[in-house]
Amino acid sequence: MLEFTPSEAQALIERHREELHRFLVRRIACADTANDLLQDIFLRLINLHSAEPIANPRAFAYRIAANLATDHLRKQRETDDIDTDEYTQLPDASPGPERIVFGRQKLELCEQALEELSPLCFKIFTMSRFEGYSHKQIAEELNISVSWVEKNIILALKQCKKALNDA
Repeated sequence: MLEFTPSEAQALIERHREELHRFLVRRIACADTANDLLQDIFLRLINLHSAEPIANPRAFAYRIAANLATDHLRKQRETDDIDTDEYTQLPDASPGPERIVFGRQKLELCEQALEELSPLCFKIFTMSRFEGYSHKQIAEELNISVSWVEKNIILALKQCKKALNDA
């Protein structure tokens, strides 16, 4: 069984350090990562337990380097495919300050327009839009026809629309 002692693994890497480093830099385009992978080659060598002797230790070190570079690039591609900012920064659905002010102004205009309605028309509109009553329920509650309910709701909506368009 073949095993590399730490001193044998270090000697092999030192003997071929520059060429292994260049090889890795060409593959992964980062000198610092290449240095890290050289250390990983050392760890792989000292943890090796092979039943067969290695005929060409230099070629074996290159094979380890190539595998490590491939693994590194694969992991890098996987993390590049997942843009963490895209998933951690969800768009803010809340309106900005200018939209809040604009919305309040529109609401104020609608409130003023609704105040100009008759009390019955105002009651019909609030029951429909704010209290969730159906047209039939409003008609039964106020003892009026469904068509009168519909006409008053349309009148209130037209009044709001006119106020917003005139602004």
